[in-house]
Amino acid sequence: MTCYKKIAKVIDFSILFIVLLLLLGFISYDYKIFGFSKPILKLPENYIYFFEILPRILLPLLVVDLYVKFLVVRDVKKFVRKHWLDIALSLSIPILYPLKAITFAIKSVKYFKFGKYTYKLYDKFKKLNKKKI
Repeated sequence: MTCYKKIAKVIDFSILFIVLLLLLGFISYDYKIFGFSKPILKLPENYIYFFEILPRILLPLLVVDLYVKFLVVRDVKKFVRKHWLDIALSLSIPILYPLKAITFAIKSVKYFKFGKYTYKLYDKFKKLNKKKI
């Protein structure tokens, strides 16, 4: 086993560890994404900053992983053929992780709808009061 292959194994295990930590953070802090009303695992609130830094560590680690795996193969066609799943997952994590912001967007839409319907209700009562006069 060459030096690059050993480094690639260490990086793979590091990525797996970080992804498991991210999953732990999701079930502790972003439990509403999964439809739960209470967190599955309760962690202290000050740990949330640690879990916010993890994706910023994961992305460069994924890039280094792909580079080291390319150094092992040293041929673009073989690299893509052999590590297509690594490439796909490395591209999908930075793209899919911001979807966490969807929960904020959904909450905002709900508040706007509530405000809109409240205003419509207020407007209806105002019109009813004008008709009585």
